[in-house]
Amino acid sequence: MKYIKFVIAVIVIIAVVIFLKDKFKNSAKSSENPPKKVIEEQQKSDIDRGWAVTKGPENHIEFSTKDMDVNITKKKAPISTDVNYLIEHVKDCGPKDRPGNYFKNLLSSFSKTTTRMVYFIQDRHSTSSYEVSVIANAPGYKDLFSFKDDFFSCEKGRIKPLLQSDAWLVFGKSCVDGDARCQDIAQVVEDSVKIRQ
Repeated sequence: MKYIKFVIAVIVIIAVVIFLKDKFKNSAKSSENPPKKVIEEQQKSDIDRGWAVTKGPENHIEFSTKDMDVNITKKKAPISTDVNYLIEHVKDCGPKDRPGNYFKNLLSSFSKTTTRMVYFIQDRHSTSSYEVSVIANAPGYKDLFSFKDDFFSCEKGRIKPLLQSDAWLVFGKSCVDGDARCQDIAQVVEDSVKIRQ
């Protein structure tokens, strides 16, 4: 009887050792070989700087720069500068149907959200750059047309509306004539940018 109990105990110990060994082996294998999705995301981050910079939940937009060799930095910029431009130039090329104090009131609507979060995209082999930015939709634009109509520009190199949602407004920046690299970056970013829901 004692012999049988001893044999059973040995078998149980061997089974436990084999189980733990297999579990450890599978765990090690799993850590060595992360899921395909994780690998793909890591590869994308290594190549696509735009996606890498904007993939976190703290970003209200995301965009791609594909495999472009660029540096991207984030900074805050006052919206007041851009709205003051509208106030100064509305008679030159702005919409003609706005009341006299319209753009001053627009500036006031941004009083609690005075900065844009700007993603400054610098080409690493030239002086060319582009920027895309996002700010809270404090004026309450209900459609992209109204947003675009308000933020007019009389010249190149200024911000321009790209996207609108109930919560956010997204701006790009027009490239000056002859800056082909800026235009290349702009096309890739503007084709891919979207507002996080």
